[in-house]
Amino acid sequence: VIVRAAGQAIPILVSLAELVKHRIKGIHQISEITTIEVDQQRRDGASFIKNLIMLKVTLSLAPLDKNHVGYGAP
Repeated sequence: VIVRAAGQAIPILVSLAELVKHRIKGIHQISEITTIEVDQQRRDGASFIKNLIMLKVTLSLAPLDKNHVGYGAP
């Protein structure tokens, strides 16, 4: 299962991943932090690019890449 969250939703994703790991034993995890660019508009009509931090969490019962920087063992 791959779950992604950006901005203020990241703490909710972290809580969800921890809940799943505690309820289902033997879950492997890979966490990755990236940024995404979002085109925003101001009230005056001008547009600008905003960078949002995004967290991607992969949860699996099957073993994942243990050499990945964001790997978490069960």
